[in-house]
Amino acid sequence: MASTDRKSHDQKRKEKLAKRAERLADQRDIRPYSGTKYQQEKWIPQVYETELAVYETILASGQTLTNEQVRQGFIQLIKQLRDGVPAALPDDAPKIVFSSGHEIDFLNWNIRRHWRMLFNDKGPVAMDDLVGILRTLLHSIQARGWHTGPSLGYVAFLQEFMQGGLY
Repeated sequence: MASTDRKSHDQKRKEKLAKRAERLADQRDIRPYSGTKYQQEKWIPQVYETELAVYETILASGQTLTNEQVRQGFIQLIKQLRDGVPAALPDDAPKIVFSSGHEIDFLNWNIRRHWRMLFNDKGPVAMDDLVGILRTLLHSIQARGWHTGPSLGYVAFLQEFMQGGLY
């Protein structure tokens, strides 16, 4: 006989709320940074390489990448950095080819690839500063929601900026 789910409506609701609270708690300590530290001129190369990786992912996706995918990618990368994963992609790391459904994996691989090239050229950057840059870009995602709507605001802004439409 097949077992039936004998949980009450209230029990199911409590389970759903507990799962939601767990997911939110997982992201709670990663807040967008609205300060200006990483907007200073000395951080331009690091921010540029990070956003260039995002822009390349936008193009690889056929311009279907969303703010939410970028946000999730930044949060995932922040967690990895805090867990001790090296920021720069190792030289012998296999190449990831963009594929639908794996946008976040490709995005984070591409950011780490760009960071490797940056570190080879300019020297390493502290993990806390890379997290600060990503948190600043998380704030940009929130702030750019007005541009073309919350699903594409930052993505559309970055695409226009990289194509030379915004200065």
